Amino acid sequence: MTPNQRSVVRLRGLGYDPIETVEHRIRGRRSKDLWGGDVLAIRSARPVGPRMHSWFVGETLLVQATSDNGGNVAARVRKLIGLPSTARLLAAGWQIEVHGWEGDQVRIVSILLLNGVVQAPGIKLRD
Repeated sequence: MTPNQRSVVRLRGLGYDPIETVEHRIRGRRSKDLWGGDVLAIRSARPVGPRMHSWFVGETLLVQATSDNGGNVAARVRKLIGLPSTARLLAAGWQIEVHGWEGDQVRIVSILLLNGVVQAPGIKLRD
């Protein structure tokens, strides 16, 4: 199974409706992903708040999936932090994660917008 496929299976198990978004191009052996992500997942709205005054919140999650070796996770985090679309997606309420797979184990790094700056708390990035 590829890292993308593993993330799709994991997200389905969490109640998301995921789809792989990466487009493979034969010439040049390159791929193009959606705003830096490989998997886009949505989860249906669910009630939040007191019963009488509930509102509904759905979720949109963009995942960059990779293997968890040789600095792949940090490289994907750096890539996402450097994309102008990342801040816009986070400001629009999307969640963004990097999934680093090693066998059946996954390491998840959340990309966050903190005080207007895109960050990945808890991960050290080389300059």
